[in-house]
Amino acid sequence: GEVLVAILSNYMVDIDWLFS
Repeated sequence: GEVLVAILSNYMVDIDWLFS
């Protein structure tokens, strides 16, 4: 639910930081 979305969103932010 919302928790999974929050975790996934946080994970995507981490990936964006790694590739920036």
